Amino acid sequence: MVGAIENSSDYIFEDHITELNFREMEPGQTIQIETINSRYLFLLIDPANGKGLLSGGSLGDERYLAFLTGVLGDEREGFAIDSRRLRTRARALFYMETRQGTKSLMLSKIVRLSVVIDETQQEFIA
Repeated sequence: MVGAIENSSDYIFEDHITELNFREMEPGQTIQIETINSRYLFLLIDPANGKGLLSGGSLGDERYLAFLTGVLGDEREGFAIDSRRLRTRARALFYMETRQGTKSLMLSKIVRLSVVIDETQQEFIA
């Protein structure tokens, strides 16, 4: 799924984002989370509560209902546990609903955040 987005001219990415506050985002927006090791997509369902569909990385193309439960940062830079925002140079912790029950996933350090904009839907966004 991630590969399809990378190679499509229907999508653009807002780059140079170092922090995303979910309370300022809308349902239906997709965040691309690039870590040291992987790339994930998080489609927001309920931004205020950190709820969305997570796919990519170790999860593959399957989407899982997930909740951002915390972001663990580097204390030297003043980061603390935060469940309302994603930040670069931090690690995100998600709880996911799977067929086997609730599981947790700790991402490696986030190196890049992007908001994925589907240009085919621009007429509905305006």
